[in-house]
Amino acid sequence: LALFGSTSRERFAPLVGKGAALIHPVPCAPCYQKHCPRDDEKLICLKGILTAEAIESARKVAESRA
Repeated sequence: LALFGSTSRERFAPLVGKGAALIHPVPCAPCYQKHCPRDDEKLICLKGILTAEAIESARKVAESRA
């Protein structure tokens, strides 16, 4: 399972059938910055990925590999 914020899911996602990639679409992504250039909105690209969503995706990946 890979979480993508400032980098491109299309460019760096796991190979098809080997995992899952999560994003929270924002207009400024992908920006490829190490620090969010939007001082008023810190890491909205990553904070928008819900914990429950990540847990569910991880469970599905684990089950598919069993």
